[in-house]
Amino acid sequence: MPTRGTITVHAPKEAAYDALLQACRDVDAKVKIADRDTFTIDGDSGTMWLQNRFSFRFHARLLDRYDGVIVEAFDFSDKEPDRRFLEKLFEKLGKRVEVFTPEYAVVEYMESAQQPASSSATPLGQDAPAPLKDTLDIPRPGRLMVNEDKVPKPAFSIKAYGGGNEGGADKLIIIPIEIGNKLLFVNGKNLYLEIPTGSITSVEKYSETEKGFTGAKKNSKILISYDDGNPNSVAFDVDDDKVDELVNEIDFMRLYERQYFDAIDFEYRQGNEWHKSKLYPRTLYLAGGEQVLWMDDGSSWLGFGSYKWVKALTNFRVFFYDFKLHQCNSLSLPLVESVVVNNKRRESRFQHQGETRSRTGGGHYSYSYSQGSGQSESVTIGDVLFMHAGKPMVTFEGIEDPDGMAQMARSAIDQSKKNTRATGTAAQKTATLPSQPEGIQCKKCQSYNPEGSAFCNSCGERMNFVCGRCRHENPDGSRFCNQCGQAL
Repeated sequence: MPTRGTITVHAPKEAAYDALLQACRDVDAKVKIADRDTFTIDGDSGTMWLQNRFSFRFHARLLDRYDGVIVEAFDFSDKEPDRRFLEKLFEKLGKRVEVFTPEYAVVEYMESAQQPASSSATPLGQDAPAPLKDTLDIPRPGRLMVNEDKVPKPAFSIKAYGGGNEGGADKLIIIPIEIGNKLLFVNGKNLYLEIPTGSITSVEKYSETEKGFTGAKKNSKILISYDDGNPNSVAFDVDDDKVDELVNEIDFMRLYERQYFDAIDFEYRQGNEWHKSKLYPRTLYLAGGEQVLWMDDGSSWLGFGSYKWVKALTNFRVFFYDFKLHQCNSLSLPLVESVVVNNKRRESRFQHQGETRSRTGGGHYSYSYSQGSGQSESVTIGDVLFMHAGKPMVTFEGIEDPDGMAQMARSAIDQSKKNTRATGTAAQKTATLPSQPEGIQCKKCQSYNPEGSAFCNSCGERMNFVCGRCRHENPDGSRFCNQCGQAL
């Protein structure tokens, strides 16, 4: 059964192809066809005697995805799925060009390696649904800096129609834009239909009157039209109070995808050499050469549960990411004019014996906890503001040891100004990231609101302190107008 491996390569397509061809030779694979015009390679994997693995046919090709290059390779083992050859191939490839974390999946048999299955969508209600994979096959522009399992994946109970199979999908899972941007129609672990949101042409809501024991009743329905090479559609029931939420989420996903993966070309220095890279400032994907220096997330106590937000400092940028809004408020480090510590105070924290928090690779954290006595300690808490054009563009609230955080950020900013430079169209601009959203930024949730907003549209936080009597604008947090004394 064929095994497919994909890996993102940070290199020009021609250089990536040369590196892949050489990696095939490094693993003693027998290359029979190498077509530079189509960027494909065919051959035999060669026998791996120490691993007791015989030679099987393989096929590899280069794909353009989200302004990056992805190597997609297939190993056509005629027995159990075996990815050892692909792992070895990608390991050798990584020694010649910069690569990101590979992904593997078992795929159905394909008659021609040159023509892999073009659509992953499965007719709804088919008699033999495909098993729902633990790891989704998602093209990625780089390595995700957060734990994919903790990214929120909204699920809705539905009743879907199609194919005449009454045992069809009963749940719609949204794989959000952060990790794939697709809709999964499932029943238990069976996948009935997979729709990439980029193929959706329209989303409509309507209602139908159905007769029941208690009389006529209107049921809310949603019709999704999509094109996976052929025009298709699927209709399903959903709870009335979830219709608008679901329609708005799907519309947002399909319209925002192209903008979400906008990339910025730049170069970074390692030693005496400069390397080209792409930064995806609206996403949680790491650019080539990017490293997480500090990160915190809004998951529940001890790091369990789904993310609500993530705030992070890397060697290239600082940002606050809101998973509900799918919005990343990001600022490249060379644009940070100053780092300010504000609202410092002392707070008591209770520390249990046996509770630990340690950093792991990629900026993630691991936790362990054991019951026992503990003690209270006083710590310094404060807000860290990253300033640009005289105002805070990114704010980290409630940071423990804010002075230490600010010192680390200033050091990273100094290094970034020395070791990064914009290229292409970005070099002609004063900013190396897209311009910040217009309006007033909420200090609580970081989202932007129209000028003159009294309260935040996202979290309800008070936005301004304009006196209702004399219209004088007061400093944030004022309880009384400092012009006329009116209570605010």
